[in-house]
Amino acid sequence: MDISRAKFRRLLMNATHPAPYPDVNALLLQLLSGTQAILGDHFAGMHLFGLLAGGDFDQDSDIDVLVVMVEEVSGGLFSALQALHATSLPLIPRGRRS
Repeated sequence: MDISRAKFRRLLMNATHPAPYPDVNALLLQLLSGTQAILGDHFAGMHLFGLLAGGDFDQDSDIDVLVVMVEEVSGGLFSALQALHATSLPLIPRGRRS
């Protein structure tokens, strides 16, 4: 596929800064790095869906994230992911939590 350099830059910017809100982008980066650290070789990817992925995200939207794993993880890893999620909530102002 042949795309212009400007279009490639826009696509890359959207991948690293998908929201116009710096606190949301910081949260997504924390979730990504934390998830990778917890899952290690089990981690296959993290994908956004919903309003943020579709471009209709605003300050009242929730954030939909899908974590893909290579194989089923143990209860201990799952508990660690739940703890990461719980500690990430305070990063988002109350008006943006769901």
